[in-house]
Amino acid sequence: MAQARILVVAPYPEMVPELKAVAEEFPDTDFSIETGDIESGLESALSVFHLNFDVVVSRGGTAQLLEDELSLPVIEIELTIPELLRMLRKVPEGVDAVALVGFRNVLRNARELDPFFPFDIDIYGVDFEDEMPGALADIARNDYEVVLCDVRSYTIACDMGLPAHLLVSGKSGIRDAFERAVAVCEQQASLAAGNQLLRDILQASDVTFVAFGNDRRIVFSNLAAHDRAILPDLQARMTSAPPKRFVIQREGLLYTITTNPLSGGDGTVFAITSVITPNESRITGIQYKNADDIRTEMQADPLHAIQAELVLEALAQPAAAQPKPVLVTGAKGGAELFCAKLIYLLSEQASRPLTIVDCSLLTERSWDFLMNSHRSPLYGSNATLLFRKIDALDAHWRTQLAATINQTQLAKRCRVIFTDSASSDGLSAQELPAFVEAAGCSTLMVPPVRTWSVLPFAAPRYLTFLAGSTGREAPVIAPQANDLLLEQGWEGDVTEFFWVVKWLFAANTSGIITTNDVADGLSNMRRYSEKATPSEGGTQLDLDRPLAEINRDIARAVLAQHDGNKSHAAKSLGISRTTLYGLLQ
Repeated sequence: MAQARILVVAPYPEMVPELKAVAEEFPDTDFSIETGDIESGLESALSVFHLNFDVVVSRGGTAQLLEDELSLPVIEIELTIPELLRMLRKVPEGVDAVALVGFRNVLRNARELDPFFPFDIDIYGVDFEDEMPGALADIARNDYEVVLCDVRSYTIACDMGLPAHLLVSGKSGIRDAFERAVAVCEQQASLAAGNQLLRDILQASDVTFVAFGNDRRIVFSNLAAHDRAILPDLQARMTSAPPKRFVIQREGLLYTITTNPLSGGDGTVFAITSVITPNESRITGIQYKNADDIRTEMQADPLHAIQAELVLEALAQPAAAQPKPVLVTGAKGGAELFCAKLIYLLSEQASRPLTIVDCSLLTERSWDFLMNSHRSPLYGSNATLLFRKIDALDAHWRTQLAATINQTQLAKRCRVIFTDSASSDGLSAQELPAFVEAAGCSTLMVPPVRTWSVLPFAAPRYLTFLAGSTGREAPVIAPQANDLLLEQGWEGDVTEFFWVVKWLFAANTSGIITTNDVADGLSNMRRYSEKATPSEGGTQLDLDRPLAEINRDIARAVLAQHDGNKSHAAKSLGISRTTLYGLLQ
């Protein structure tokens, strides 16, 4: 430990020899001794304050003033009971009463001495210097034969002609003060060493910390300068209930962050546990999101516009309450993904990140990352994993995924949600039970849109939503036209319903949608479906479209002929798997 540096301010010069004598008993401590009472003592202290002392030692009113004005700890020299006894024994015989006057902190031990002497001991303690003349005036009126004073009251008492005697500190009181001062220095040094050790540990670890006070100012940070772009994001999450874990993507970097309150609730600590540079080709089909991101996406979803939550929340709530993995499936073109997001938001894991794995977009490289990288979400914890379009995986990959989930006990570390594809017929009647059993999950069936209680109001609400996004005025749908929509079976579920209403919105010029308009919309929808649906003898394509869409449908048709096996489909088309993945997007 570095040598402690202690500044001692003696309120009267006669104390200096005693101070120096006691200081010699502490050879490992550097003492600097100055003199001065009250204001002059403060001036003396300030004149040497640049020497970086650890503690200040003084007595009485000088100690009080130094404690108010200086940022360092101030230790008071107390008058000990033996020292007071020694002075009171010098009181002449026949004295009936003795007055003790001075700052209250000097006289705190005097009260205990009254029973030991034949004379009364009257104590006149003051808290402020301007109270001193009044106390001495009272003493003068009471005509005491002996008046024991601290330094400031001694000077005034002498000027008043009172029988004043100075209360002198002895070695025992000085020694006690020095011992306490050295103990404070040792405690400060130990605390500083502990803080430095903690800083060294933090610098050597892979975790970065940023601590904010409740005023959103940084209390502590070992964040590197090149990572400071995330500070506004951290401050934005300083709410009464910040998320326990979340991710931030800034300037090409992905940050994984956990939060904890500062002790006493005085702020928030953000721990950045992971910083990676996502390789786009390596994580194709993998997205990292937070609850706020999902809420924003759902706010912009047509399903939110028609208040689908009123139907789906009742289904999602039980699934959100159980830890078991769940497969969300339903009719072709249904609301499985929306329902899966609801499960995430309603679960206890909503305060932690959501990783969405779109199985239809996975490449061999991103699959390798998912299965083998130590940064894969499969090997993380305290998060939610959503595998979208699980049926789009090769059967072999699907089996491998289920095995990995079981072997690593992923469901005990994370919430796991699957969705069956809304753009195909999904898992076959044989594949669905097999996957459910292999992955150890339950099944949630989203009912078809034709059964939804919100359907009677869905078309007007979606028209209003479309109008808001385009700046147009929403057309009014006639009651009979709305009834015609309600009579449909909607084999393509919500996707088909939205297609028709969107067509009605785009085609309408009169401001009113009639039954004839709806009939035209349904007819157009059926023609489109016929062109896009393979016939028994082959595949019919709508060629009046961009080439990219035609190529995508060809790739999907070939993939369907090979039962979802991408390797066989790519070989049949004479292209690589990577090229096939590009066509499918």
